[in-house]
Amino acid sequence: MHRRMLLAGAGAVCSAIPWRAARADLPDRTLSIIVPTVPGGTTDILGRLIAQTMAEALGRTIVVENVGGAGGLLGMQRTVRAPVDGGTLLVGNQGILLAAPLLLPGPGFDAQRDLRPVGIFGEVPAALAASRASGIRSMAEFMERARARPARLTLGVSGVGAATHLAAAALIEAADLRVTLVPYRGGGQSMTDLAAGTIDLAMELAPGIIAAAAGGHAVPLAVGGRDRVRELPGVPTFTETGIADYPGIVWYALMAPAAASDVAVATYAAAMGRALHGRALLSRFHDLAVTPPPETMQGPEPLRRLLAEDGAKIGDLVRAGRIREN
Repeated sequence: MHRRMLLAGAGAVCSAIPWRAARADLPDRTLSIIVPTVPGGTTDILGRLIAQTMAEALGRTIVVENVGGAGGLLGMQRTVRAPVDGGTLLVGNQGILLAAPLLLPGPGFDAQRDLRPVGIFGEVPAALAASRASGIRSMAEFMERARARPARLTLGVSGVGAATHLAAAALIEAADLRVTLVPYRGGGQSMTDLAAGTIDLAMELAPGIIAAAAGGHAVPLAVGGRDRVRELPGVPTFTETGIADYPGIVWYALMAPAAASDVAVATYAAAMGRALHGRALLSRFHDLAVTPPPETMQGPEPLRRLLAEDGAKIGDLVRAGRIREN
């Protein structure tokens, strides 16, 4: 499915930008950001937000195009095969960039080899919730039940290899549990079944769990991230429940084709950095339970390290059979 939207940079911003020479090295055409999902989901919403603010910072027009399908591989393929002038970027997370190429047959490319990191622009905590029918009211009860009755509890996730599937599989590995994962085609379907008591638990991005808890349809047990989520003040982080080395964070980043120049990548990274200090973007992030990455995690090199680290962990989960294509 393809969808395009133009985002025009503001002239007032353009006149104030001190790095005109760097911007001149970008291609003399409309810039493109590919969102490798259908419109309307979290990846699409965040991709459009960062595209809009980067367009303003660059003083350039950016086209946002949805190229959904094959777990994000079609959008990755379009980016890998884009013109070598550095005018195309890709929005991705760990599911799209790292899991999909391992799970789907014959993609013919690798994110770490065929794409260049620009930087992380947002982090969203994953959250675990139980159905009211399950009787589970805390992480301690969940882990006790999971160990007493291995593989009997069902945990819904939004798609094979999706970021919430990775988060759930990593949690099960970190806590040394046996739980039956139930992949859906989207988070909405898993949350519907959770409310109905069809499944015992669900791992979803925090905004979905917040909405379900507010409606009385789910019992939140724990959230990912460094801090508690404001809308779920009584819900501990996974770290607080005693699960070490489990961040429970879904990150969103921009990647460029491997042939993009150093100058182009540095220019995009600088524009992203400017965007992440803008009040309008931070306000929207706050509404969506999204946080910008810490300064130490911004830019190409931290993303390069994260791709290598998370890629190794996801590869281990796939080889162990924790994540597999049905």
